[in-house]
Amino acid sequence: MTGGVVKLIAMSVHIAVFWLILVSVEGWTYHSDNKEQLNWKEAREWCQKHYTDIVMVHNENVTHFLTKYLPSRSSAPYYWIGLKNINDSWTWTDGQIANYQNWGDKEPNSVLPDENCVEYISNPNNNGKWNDESCTRQKYPVCHKAQCLNNSCSNRGHCTEQVNNFTCECEPGFIGPRCEKVVTCEQLSAPPHGSMECSGQYGNHSLSSKCTFSCADGYKLSGTAELQCNSSGAWNVPPPSCAVVSCEQLSAPRHGWMECSGLYGNHSLNSKCKFSCAGGYKLRGTAELQCTSSGAWNVPPPLCAVECFPLLLFGGGLMNCTEGHDSSRSACRVECPPGHLLLGFAEFTCRADGMWESSFPLMCASFVHSLIVLLSSAVISLFCGWFCCSKCRKSKKAVRMRTQQETLNPAFEAEHTPPDGPLCSA
Repeated sequence: MTGGVVKLIAMSVHIAVFWLILVSVEGWTYHSDNKEQLNWKEAREWCQKHYTDIVMVHNENVTHFLTKYLPSRSSAPYYWIGLKNINDSWTWTDGQIANYQNWGDKEPNSVLPDENCVEYISNPNNNGKWNDESCTRQKYPVCHKAQCLNNSCSNRGHCTEQVNNFTCECEPGFIGPRCEKVVTCEQLSAPPHGSMECSGQYGNHSLSSKCTFSCADGYKLSGTAELQCNSSGAWNVPPPSCAVVSCEQLSAPRHGWMECSGLYGNHSLNSKCKFSCAGGYKLRGTAELQCTSSGAWNVPPPLCAVECFPLLLFGGGLMNCTEGHDSSRSACRVECPPGHLLLGFAEFTCRADGMWESSFPLMCASFVHSLIVLLSSAVISLFCGWFCCSKCRKSKKAVRMRTQQETLNPAFEAEHTPPDGPLCSA
């Protein structure tokens, strides 16, 4: 090559053919300056100013490329590359330790104490070999121009430079040479008797999109309600289905029977169960139950229990009864409204023979009525006491008169003595 900045690609037909074979997208290109020799620091600064950086020879492919296209010189065939000795480790300018090394014979030898930089030899005898050299020596710079841009991989992957090429290491969920495509999951559809709603940044069935499922009344979701398309192109869980709701299994009550039927089964949506009781027992509750769309019976199941004749409760009293463990007895309690007083017994029991075991309550009387009754009872008691005392005094007076008569006329006693005796004792 002659002086000036020489671009090592497209200098000949051979190079052009090589470019067409290697490159379908842009990649690193290599450049050298044959006009002026610089020390290592100056060489790197020159590369950074005009291109990307001083060249790094990470693998055999780069060596092959440089040995083929760098001018082979018999005099001054030396170029700086981006490798330095840092803390006794040969390190590239991008901070990577040099795993690939192509030293010349008996190199590095560290003849001089400051041989911490590396020159690339381009002559017929040691073409492509390396030698440790003092960083202050003058060499030709060899630069590379990186083609990885911020959007080279569609901002969805890591761009890795190669010789005249680059590759994209895509982030999870993205594919394609430049990570330009998004993975998609299998197309979903709403299950029978259900509905589905999907949304996502890249489409309804693409990376991170979500689909939410619900079922019509009378059906319940079997599976997960929300699915998400993951980076592997598969949904995180299988799609759900809608199954008809079912209600709690019922059984016939003691001393009774049950008959059930329904389109989807005896204890499923809209199925009905009818109840009846044996002789001597009466149904307590609703005779027919239906399984609703919520998965619950419309009313609690009934019982078969003996029934005593109804009690008459006056004054608005309420009677609460609870069944015995065998449905043959029920214990009842009367409760009066606020401001009322129960006149009678509060608790009683209906026996298996249909008879009440305790005395009946009388009524629930308000406090005002109770006060009137108490006052009336007091008045009646006073009147009865006065009347009885008055009769008693009259009786005593009659006795005294008879005694006087008997004293005067003995025959009077036998004629006027009352057959039942006196009203009051003396």
